[in-house]
Amino acid sequence: LNGYVPTPIVAELFDLSGRLGTKESIETNLGWNGIPIDASELPAGVYFLRLQTNEAQQTLKVVKQ
Repeated sequence: LNGYVPTPIVAELFDLSGRLGTKESIETNLGWNGIPIDASELPAGVYFLRLQTNEAQQTLKVVKQ
C-alpha cells in the first residue's frame, strides 16, 4: 500500500461463505507499507481480504496454499 499520510488500516480476511477468519488493525507509515496478516490458523483455500481506512475500502482475492 502506498499512502500519502499515515493512516490506520483494518484488514479482514473472509472465507468464501463470508465468515471472518482474521481481523487486524494496523498503523501505517508514510509511503509504501507491507501489511502482515497471520493466516497460519486458517486452512488452504480462497479468501477475500478487505482493507479499510476512514476514506476508502478495497477487497482483494487471496489464495492460501
